Amino acid sequence: MAINISKLKRGIEHKGKSGGPPGRAPRESRMFKVAPGESRIRVFLFKHDGEDLLDRKVVMQFGLSDKGFPVLSTKETLAQYSKLKNSANPVDRDAAASIRPTNKHILNIVDMGAADKKMLHYSSPVAVYRQIVEWVADPDIGETILGSSGRDIKIKYDPSAPPIGKYKCILVDKEKSPALPKEFDAQAVDLLSPEGIELVGLKDATSLTAEATTSSTPETEETPF
Repeated sequence: MAINISKLKRGIEHKGKSGGPPGRAPRESRMFKVAPGESRIRVFLFKHDGEDLLDRKVVMQFGLSDKGFPVLSTKETLAQYSKLKNSANPVDRDAAASIRPTNKHILNIVDMGAADKKMLHYSSPVAVYRQIVEWVADPDIGETILGSSGRDIKIKYDPSAPPIGKYKCILVDKEKSPALPKEFDAQAVDLLSPEGIELVGLKDATSLTAEATTSSTPETEETPF
């Protein structure tokens, strides 16, 4: 694996494009959702055009659909949020709060606490993603935490905590992180390819230009989508 660390770090601060071309909804959602308490995951890189990548950044306002698929923001929904947020009517401003945009980073992961382990996809909040990037960028840790022979990550989620403290991530020791079959590495989905978009269920994705987000910069509120 040879992930571009500089590019990965820049992605944390990026506030430009998100979303992608529409695809057909998959038959079964494989989106992972953290539950209150502790979850344990393993994170995988995916290949796109010969490059190792960690995530696909998206903007979400509506969480997951009733069928468990991500519902991504569009130019229209961001414009709606901006209009309601800037309204003089308090009812409109309350409505804006219910569709507040949040940045999410979709990752390929395996739920290490599940009996039936398989490749899943996690719309990680910024706090969790930032911690993973810090570990990967740390020369003393690096990419060794990723993949079938990597290390588990504990995510402690407290929905009653203030937004900045809802998530706490702990890197599990190598000897306490069981190796997975090597086949899992090849199962990581290219989240930027048309096939990956269809498989993950990004059917409502619309390419968001920098102009579309100028008047409504996505917030970083931590919501467990």
